Amino acid sequence: MMPMQRTRARAGKLVQRATSVALAFLFTSVSTAAAQHAPATLFGTVYGGADTPLLGVEVILDSAAAATTNAAGHFRISGLDPGPHVLTLRATGFARRTFRFTVPANPPEEIDVGAIMLERQRSETVILGSVTDARTGSPIPAAVVSLDGAVNVATNLDGEFRIADVTPGQHVLQVRRIGFRRALVTIDFPANDPGIEVEIELDPVPVELPEVVVEGERTLYAYGRLRDFYERRSRGVGHFITRWDLEKRVPRLVSEALFGVPGLQVTPGPLGLNSIRMADPSLSCQTPLFFLDGSLIRGGNPDEFLTPQDVEGIEIYTRITEVPPVFTRQSGSNCGVIAVWTR
Repeated sequence: MMPMQRTRARAGKLVQRATSVALAFLFTSVSTAAAQHAPATLFGTVYGGADTPLLGVEVILDSAAAATTNAAGHFRISGLDPGPHVLTLRATGFARRTFRFTVPANPPEEIDVGAIMLERQRSETVILGSVTDARTGSPIPAAVVSLDGAVNVATNLDGEFRIADVTPGQHVLQVRRIGFRRALVTIDFPANDPGIEVEIELDPVPVELPEVVVEGERTLYAYGRLRDFYERRSRGVGHFITRWDLEKRVPRLVSEALFGVPGLQVTPGPLGLNSIRMADPSLSCQTPLFFLDGSLIRGGNPDEFLTPQDVEGIEIYTRITEVPPVFTRQSGSNCGVIAVWTR
């Protein structure tokens, strides 16, 4: 495979250099019942497609080779001490996957990470990038990255994003995040190139004094698009979660704030991410559409790119008749909607 281009962008200036690309995907810590302070054993199964276990996948724990999958796709790693760890799965012809997780202070004897799917490497061009604060160098999560004004993805908790199946030619990336100046980056894809990596820095901007919204004994602040959030909330259609609600409930994940919402099913997933589904069978799609600061995000789970501390409000529409036109115009689908607004 040809090396991928690497592009660094700030204030519209691009500097390109060759590099290889590793894909990293984030998942949250595994929590289980307590055991005595003995080291834990981690195990799981790796698949390369539906019901196709992968033999010979290299399993790397904290940068050291730890195991190899057998013919059934199983791997097992013993002696995990409490604390943070990084697990990497690598196989020829497949995209590498990396997970971060934490073993609790009193771990169980065994931790099952369930089934892990590896994607086959594709020949189509791919944009892999990161978004950071130009002042501090810190990663910026939940930034909306748009390709040619059509495809929207969100940066994860490490400020990283991935856009696949990009055709060769010239493209424009737009990066937006509340509290930062918008960035526009032009990228050229040569033909037969596997892709490029882009580093984008956003300049902070002063935040205007917010409009004050008084609600009982609580004073809330709304400005910009958040005014629309509170206006829709006043109509009594849909289900709304405010910053005040989050502070009262203190959820560990954004999805945990959705427990108990009528018409919504939130169930634990095998890798620490909760699954979010619509319960109404009349909807054409059971997976809700996710909007971040008003932009439709293609795929993903809010737990992958947001923490509860990032969220100012959430609005949920579990019936197609409830979804406001501002969302249906973007999606064009008969799906329920979960719209998240950042602070």
